[in-house]
Amino acid sequence: SMEISNKVPAGFPEVIAVASTTAQDGTGPNKGRCSGEQVLADTASLFTTDGAGVAISAPGNSHEDISNGCGMRGTGILSLQLGGGTTRKSGTSMAAPHVAGVVALMWDKADETGTLSPAAARANLAASATGFGAAPLDSPVSGYSFDGVREGILNASGALGQVQ
Repeated sequence: SMEISNKVPAGFPEVIAVASTTAQDGTGPNKGRCSGEQVLADTASLFTTDGAGVAISAPGNSHEDISNGCGMRGTGILSLQLGGGTTRKSGTSMAAPHVAGVVALMWDKADETGTLSPAAARANLAASATGFGAAPLDSPVSGYSFDGVREGILNASGALGQVQ
């Protein structure tokens, strides 16, 4: 698996590296050699890196569908669009803001009683992660390599509950 700690900005100790997952179950084909296959919720997104040093995963795709030809197609996260309306976008660029928002809320809550260090924020995310040790599930894409750590999926209320 790839080591991300030597990549910028992930190499800085105050940075929290985030991987992307699917938020919901996708659909699979009813025929063809991939019949019955499905990408489940909390699976590593088809485009993400699960390298050593990833602290937490969060939704970066709504769902991923498998076609009759065994190809995969992702559907982005519904988001607000600049200038009004909504759009769907995919990527760690969608997963990272989920985490950044939760960390900002943790920092705000901790500010009433003290401070929240990057290490404490990372620890709170890990301690409250949904599926820690079990998620994210392996992506079926050929380029995916599991780094040996299932860091879990962001749990916003759980992370806020960790802040004293």
